[in-house]
Amino acid sequence: MIKFQRAGIPLLISLVIYWSLIISVTIFFAVLSVAVFFFLTSSNDLNFDWLAQSVSAIRKGVSAGAVLGIGIWIKAKIEENRRKKVQSEKQK
Repeated sequence: MIKFQRAGIPLLISLVIYWSLIISVTIFFAVLSVAVFFFLTSSNDLNFDWLAQSVSAIRKGVSAGAVLGIGIWIKAKIEENRRKKVQSEKQK
């Protein structure tokens, strides 16, 4: 795991990519598991469009992951500024 010392742009990009990927995969497997559940409990065919569900999961995951990643980055930036302020007050 990469250890970031500052809340800079590389951290922002990695947070957005990480959370977008996690949310996209979670949404995809949730939809797939519901489709498989209904396939197993009924006599219907597996009604799952792989391409459409993949695109849908990616679109939803990127939008939610971007908001979450930016929010976490802003919180980290605020904490970094707060720590710098406390350290500068201690030195005075």
